[in-house]
Amino acid sequence: MDPDNIAFQLWQIAAEPQRSERLFARMAQAGRFRMYDGSLLATVQAAMPADLLPYIQQEIWVVVLGVEAAQSYPAFQSLTNHCRPGKHATPDRAVACHDIAQTLIATSDSLLGELIGLRIALWTGMPQSEFDARRAALHSIPPSPWDEGQPRSCASIERFKAQVELRAREGEMGVRRAAAAAASQAQR
Repeated sequence: MDPDNIAFQLWQIAAEPQRSERLFARMAQAGRFRMYDGSLLATVQAAMPADLLPYIQQEIWVVVLGVEAAQSYPAFQSLTNHCRPGKHATPDRAVACHDIAQTLIATSDSLLGELIGLRIALWTGMPQSEFDARRAALHSIPPSPWDEGQPRSCASIERFKAQVELRAREGEMGVRRAAAAAASQAQR
């Protein structure tokens, strides 16, 4: 149980929509949003045989990354269904959606969580220009150190492995922030 985590209540709303008003009030007070992006990856990584060929390890990591990303969709769908314009049953719901959006933007461990937070913020009053700038900034962060020209090269697989290890510890946004910092450092 993770009661100060919005994600916990999101799963409850998806399972029990009749309790949504009470849960939205609690979500608005929650201090963080964490889907534990990277936890499945860490589990698989720990069980990965050390003698498995690196390119096979890479294929397994790609599949696990996809599964991990897909796990959050039902919870996000319930949130966007309740916060979509015209769905604010009460003024309190609109305020709760705004507060939830701010928490998603500030604390999400996944790109999807942060982008959904931005969309809800736009629906609850964020200026379009601010939304566009923030979304563009998120999309400008390099997503992967994978070498697009030589994805199976030893160097590319080693960079990918390092990214997987970081993501297992820090989540997707930790990887993206590290990539942005490295890109910024390289420009100096």
